[in-house]
Amino acid sequence: LCAVRYLPTATLCNCLKEDKRLSLWQLGVTITDDKDQLQEWVEAQQAWPGEAGGSRGGEKEVLEESAEGKNEEEDDDMDDDEDMPPPMLQREASSGIQTLKMLRQRLHRLEALKESAQEAEEAVRSQLRTVVVDKHQQLETEIDQRLQRLSTALDIPHTALLPPPDVCGIVGPTSGRDAAVAIGWLKVHASELKCDTLQDPAMSAQLKWAVAAVRAEHKWLSQAALAAKVLAHVTAPLHKKLLNLCHDWLRTFLPHVLAKINRVSFGLLSEEDCLAALEEDPNVPRSRLKLAVPFIGKDVPSKSSEFAHPDIIIGLTILAYRYTGMRYEDFVELVDALRTEFSLEIGPARDRPSSKRHEQWVLTAGGRIRGLNKDKKKEDGKIAPGLKCKATHYASGQELLGVVGEKTEGGGWAVVWEGREAEGAQET
Repeated sequence: LCAVRYLPTATLCNCLKEDKRLSLWQLGVTITDDKDQLQEWVEAQQAWPGEAGGSRGGEKEVLEESAEGKNEEEDDDMDDDEDMPPPMLQREASSGIQTLKMLRQRLHRLEALKESAQEAEEAVRSQLRTVVVDKHQQLETEIDQRLQRLSTALDIPHTALLPPPDVCGIVGPTSGRDAAVAIGWLKVHASELKCDTLQDPAMSAQLKWAVAAVRAEHKWLSQAALAAKVLAHVTAPLHKKLLNLCHDWLRTFLPHVLAKINRVSFGLLSEEDCLAALEEDPNVPRSRLKLAVPFIGKDVPSKSSEFAHPDIIIGLTILAYRYTGMRYEDFVELVDALRTEFSLEIGPARDRPSSKRHEQWVLTAGGRIRGLNKDKKKEDGKIAPGLKCKATHYASGQELLGVVGEKTEGGGWAVVWEGREAEGAQET
């Protein structure tokens, strides 16, 4: 075969001897591992002598010719070789380079898709911002009109009949219903309220209740207007999640958590309780060993009960570690986790975040570190006074991140966990 009729693969050439590979190189034979190039080479081959319609029957006809036509066949073969182009030396890239090129092309396509998706998302966000602005203006108009009606309802001729300004009803979602009833009562008894004094004590008490209900609704609407204004200016979804999380904690979760008593209604299992739980059930959940659990009495934890709400678990666990402190097993696990973080970090030893955290804990506790400058010790003591519970907070954060993190994948806590993993410390 001539050189242009022969296209070996790189794997085949590795199996050949040195002299055979040298002869192929001298002939200018192309060597490749690219499937697309092999297919193109096969399709570009010219037909064999006597081949018709792309079939290989011409080869059989040439082999079956008589001896008298051998000379003519050799002449034809020589003519065909003269007509064929000379072999061209090509520099072929390795399979790794071809794969890298293919991956780069795929990366460019994915980046183009990402840009188009971001543009589409930005267009949707702009439309949503427009809708939010329109709804906020509509809500603000409705609240202003409602406040004007409430002010008109309190327009009593004799202010001496009104209760003190600090008298206000219960502010909440039900204040609107009470205010509607109060406004109706004020309209019915408008003629009686024109007098300087009220002789009936029941009428005076009813007037006090009506004015307090109207004032509560006025205060509630003012708070709603402020909240709507804040949410209209907060456009990032993550910021809205954090804002809602803070609102829930300040209004609901934090008062509920602070109302409970440590080691009476909640608390951590002691080392003896943990050993007894493991002896009774080796497959006891890790959440019972590391997080706060309900107590049924003074220093009497429940056998198998756990708090169901993730936010309540987080709050009670932080308070339990703050009140009780770390157990010895918690200290050992904390030191191991700190050493693991130190081994995974890069940079000089003293500049790594885990090393700085360890120095801060030791210096705050009044200890000493070998090789540490005294000036730095004083400076650190001035910068971070009152960090005696930093290690306890960090340990509680480690346990919460490992146990409760999977239960709070959505909402504001997802943002808190991501920020904590990035910073390496609990700052919530």
